[in-house]
Amino acid sequence: MENNTGVLVLGHGSSLPFNKEVVNAVANMIGKCNGNAVVKTAFLNIDTPTLHEGLKSFEGTGVNRIVALPCFLAPGVHTTKDIPRVLGIKEGDNRTMIQLGGTDVELVYAEPLGADPCIAGIACRRIGDALNDQTSMPNWAQLWEQGMRESSWMDDIAQQANSVNKYWDDQSPRYNRGHDAYRSPVVDRLKKYIDTTTTLLDIGAGTGALTIPLAKKVKNVVSIEPSAGMLDYLKNTALKENLENIEFINNTWEDARISGQYDIVVCSHALYFITDMKKSLQRMIDATGKHLFLMIGIHESNDRYGDIWKIIKGTPYKPGPDYINIYNLLREMDLYPEVKIITTTMECSNLDEAVKLATSHFDESDILAKKDAIRSYISQYVQQESDGMFRWKDSFKSALIVVNKNV
Repeated sequence: MENNTGVLVLGHGSSLPFNKEVVNAVANMIGKCNGNAVVKTAFLNIDTPTLHEGLKSFEGTGVNRIVALPCFLAPGVHTTKDIPRVLGIKEGDNRTMIQLGGTDVELVYAEPLGADPCIAGIACRRIGDALNDQTSMPNWAQLWEQGMRESSWMDDIAQQANSVNKYWDDQSPRYNRGHDAYRSPVVDRLKKYIDTTTTLLDIGAGTGALTIPLAKKVKNVVSIEPSAGMLDYLKNTALKENLENIEFINNTWEDARISGQYDIVVCSHALYFITDMKKSLQRMIDATGKHLFLMIGIHESNDRYGDIWKIIKGTPYKPGPDYINIYNLLREMDLYPEVKIITTTMECSNLDEAVKLATSHFDESDILAKKDAIRSYISQYVQQESDGMFRWKDSFKSALIVVNKNV
């Protein structure tokens, strides 16, 4: 979430303290997940601050946009009529401009929480608590594995290559493009956990997006990568940069032989291809001396990849499972993970590079057949800025799940 965005979490209000306590707790959690956001609360009835007072509390914070989030389960009279009326949002709209301290601020009204797997997971947990019976809980590992098998991406990989490793071998020459955009914020987050005595295990290291910069800061890195093509690229980069503190293992996480524990274990965007998820996560926990970091994609409504998929393939894109499955699986394992949302803005030197980056996972013959349509679509969402670089107007988000050992 951008620095200039605020979030106003809206509750109903009650003569009892519980509603306010829950709304405040949810607001605090949102703040922790989005460290750059200013998060406030407000209430429609009885409790304070009121909606107007909640908006006024953003004065002096520097925000130029506020998202008003109703902490309600489903749409109703309050969320469709009462709250928009107080906020000054016309019926049928979800945004307006307001004045705060003499400054124009955009006010965006979000939908209620609605029907969502996250809500269902909480409901099942409550049922289990009531019955003191964990059999009512969803099988999060199974849901993750099934979701990956049924995703459009995995289906496409099966069509392009006879194995996942062969697919990534073919991808390695062009895969490294675009790493800088997401590499820097992840490395920045890890800085406070590492020093020159740190030992690190990178699972699914790919071409070295994290291995290379982290190897420059820690004692040694063990990089596990099942694709020989990806690992060759990583080895060559390490050689060019004179990095001699990296051990390379060409194997899957499930079959790789490691010894002992590592201070830091990292698995960035590699869980999608790991089998027997619960057992694999437990092995990661066992290998972790201090902190485990898992990087996983987030589903968003502005799914540009899904739009490009539809242009190229002619069919709707079915995404894989969301990070919340892994979070819930870790909770099921009696762990207490933290979630940090990392925002990435992809940048390129020109529009042609933006097209190549956005279509890097697709078969080149499919791209060529739809090249003009793809370029036309991407040109709507990529803009050239004052420094000459082309950047996507939308930010891409990933969840960084952190498990602190012995917590």
